[in-house]
Amino acid sequence: MDRGPQFWHGSDHEFNEGDTVEPGKEQGLAFASTNQDYAGVYGKGLYEVEPIGDDLWSIYPDSENPVHASPNGFRVIKRHR
Repeated sequence: MDRGPQFWHGSDHEFNEGDTVEPGKEQGLAFASTNQDYAGVYGKGLYEVEPIGDDLWSIYPDSENPVHASPNGFRVIKRHR
């Protein structure tokens, strides 16, 4: 079964598998990228994540560093570093 694109989230916050990357209070959105290297510049930790729900917006979809935003957050699948 195809899970769709792989999403990555970089953060200094320590997440565990199954945790939720919560939307921020200011913007009401959580962010991830399909570019692993780009996501990795946002913190010491790099996480493989999946969107929660179908509400997902592409920001800069034609960029080599596409960003995706979700008002529901992202679920942590695995830590990569």
